[in-house]
Amino acid sequence: MMNEKRKRVRKDRTNEILEEATRLFGTHGYRGTTLASIAEAVELTEAGLLHYFPGKVHILQGVLELREKQDIERLQNQFDFNKPLIKNVIEALNDVVQRNEADPAIIRLFTVLVSESLRADHPSHDFFVNRYSQVRTQFNELLKGLINENQIRSDNDVEQISI
Repeated sequence: MMNEKRKRVRKDRTNEILEEATRLFGTHGYRGTTLASIAEAVELTEAGLLHYFPGKVHILQGVLELREKQDIERLQNQFDFNKPLIKNVIEALNDVVQRNEADPAIIRLFTVLVSESLRADHPSHDFFVNRYSQVRTQFNELLKGLINENQIRSDNDVEQISI
């Protein structure tokens, strides 16, 4: 009989790590959260955690990218950006507010990280600068579309509204 070795199937813990990191970054900020605390929260060693992410900054980027991806998917599923309806825009904004109210950890995370990222040396500084620039550009385009569809008045200052 041949000695069969079983290959251990490793469970992907990426989402679990990102969820716990979201909670910890939201509570303690980026600088106040350690790799050890994230590893402990998901019951891994630091070496085990580093199997999934090469460093803390990569975990932060993963948290931000996952949340951004989820938000974009939700908005894209809610309405057609090429033919916006004011009713859908208001519903989408209301949905964002309700979702954020239901998940205080996300509000804490973004509040802490946005304030920390004001410093140019913070690892998420560029992420937030780019994010808010893109959101503003998209909102401008959305408002222009609403003007073109005669759903809001044309004398609205799109640049001023989107600030």
